[in-house]
Amino acid sequence: MKPISPTPFHAMEVLRRGLELERLGQTVYHLEVGQPRFKIPSQVLQDFQHSLHTQDVHAYTGAWGREEFKLGIATLYQNRFGVAVSPHQIGATTGSSGAFQMLFAWLACQGKTLALTNPGYPAYRNIAAASGLRTQEIMCAHPNFSLDLDSLTRAYEQQPFDAFLLANPSNPTGRHLPYEDMRAILQWCITRNILLISDEIYGMLTYQHKPFTLAGLSDHVIVVDSFSKSFGLPGWRIGWLIASSKTLDELEPFAQNFHICAPVASQLMGEAAIRHDELFHGLLEHMVINRKIVRDQLAEIDFFELTPAEGAFYQYICLSEPLKQMGSSSFCHRLLEEIGVAITPGKDFDPYQGESFVRLSYAGHTQDVQDGLERLRIWLKNF
Repeated sequence: MKPISPTPFHAMEVLRRGLELERLGQTVYHLEVGQPRFKIPSQVLQDFQHSLHTQDVHAYTGAWGREEFKLGIATLYQNRFGVAVSPHQIGATTGSSGAFQMLFAWLACQGKTLALTNPGYPAYRNIAAASGLRTQEIMCAHPNFSLDLDSLTRAYEQQPFDAFLLANPSNPTGRHLPYEDMRAILQWCITRNILLISDEIYGMLTYQHKPFTLAGLSDHVIVVDSFSKSFGLPGWRIGWLIASSKTLDELEPFAQNFHICAPVASQLMGEAAIRHDELFHGLLEHMVINRKIVRDQLAEIDFFELTPAEGAFYQYICLSEPLKQMGSSSFCHRLLEEIGVAITPGKDFDPYQGESFVRLSYAGHTQDVQDGLERLRIWLKNF
């Protein structure tokens, strides 16, 4: 497949315009991007600053990162999930995006086909297209956006695929499949020799099911995660992947050429965060509060139909008929320009039905979420 130029990432386009308006002196409520506004605990900063003075931050590490970083990730999985992962199965990446860039290029070089769910994170499609990787979409229908083995089987029988990427919880829908369902999907993949790529970046931000991981269950699964969401460190651009030693060996030339190594300072910050993992548990409590505010207030707005939000920090919203006629892109544009409320149009996540949906992020400060929703309520009252 010939590589294709990526389409715009509309959430980032909205963010860019919002920042422009702020530079012009306007107040903007950022409900468009999944960026936790969580203050880094002082103990973590002190630990990190000590590392800056005692470690060599100016030199390359190996392509898969510092040994201390990989040991830290292994410790994290043991403490969080009781799962033993060898440091030799772990690679540091430049955020989860860096992991997907390598994985998709690796699959494309083998002539593989990757299945993605729709709605889904737009960077998946765009990175795959730019890599020349063949993709096919598995539709997860409104209102629950659920995924089951029957729909997987139908999609596979219509057009076989070699790898399947599944984010759990999902961006943008917040759908969260329980452990038993994910184990069944993994077994389904193993039976058909399909590689399962498990995007667990929101895995600790769940509201109905206990957090879990697929790491270490099979050589047929690759786990991708990062410090951006559950640690609230998106700007540090540091993540990791967990795979079999054989798979990591095959991926290493891509890591060597794509990023040489993840930024050393960011690896050190990740190590410091792991040493103080318990200090980040308040991030989930913050999201629980914000989620309740969002769902309670939006439920009173006739123009919106809420979809389940079982994990992550997004509310995916189906627009009522008057707003559907306007289209979510125009709706989001007017909200930003007229009242300074930034939300993301659904076409970012679904090129087919996305104009009927918007995504609202409640990852920010609670007061900003409340104030933004109040502005939105008043605007819709006068619509």
